[in-house]
Amino acid sequence: MRRMARLQFVQVWACDLRTIAEPCGDHTYEFRPFDADDLCRLAADPANDLPSEVALQLADDGHQCFGALDGPNLVCYVWCAQRNISPEHTMGIPFSLPADACYLFKAFTVPAYRGRRLYNLTARRTMVELCRLGKTRGIALIEYGNRASMRSHDRIGMQPQGWIASLGRGRRACRWYAAAVRQCGFGNPLT
Repeated sequence: MRRMARLQFVQVWACDLRTIAEPCGDHTYEFRPFDADDLCRLAADPANDLPSEVALQLADDGHQCFGALDGPNLVCYVWCAQRNISPEHTMGIPFSLPADACYLFKAFTVPAYRGRRLYNLTARRTMVELCRLGKTRGIALIEYGNRASMRSHDRIGMQPQGWIASLGRGRRACRWYAAAVRQCGFGNPLT
């Protein structure tokens, strides 16, 4: 019964990508988009938190992955998606994005590089690159209580838009959306 009646609160964060300045920080790491070959190579190391099937998502789902490398070693990555976003990447909440928006849905910093604010650097560079590719809005979801993620998103220039409350699972769940959240693509009839 408890599994069927799952209650979840998720906060939507967003930013205007045109306002994100190129970071001035440490340029000792190589920042770039990762292609399928990069991801397959990096997935071979379990410490990188990259399942091997993620490379296929680049072409199939319109996903992109940007990251930082220290020589051949992964430092940090940020996954982005556009168009229709599947519930497996959105804490069970499916939604559709307008053409000018992108969704930042997975980020990871390799443990040996943590504590240096490299996620901040990588995420900001990712958002600058997405803006160059024609995107104007960045959107992220943060689960209730994840204060570290909220601080990180605040540092990179994102702001909270409102909450989504969800009771149940999948497409049959009952959801309540704050008005500002609907403007980000959530709760619209297509979702």
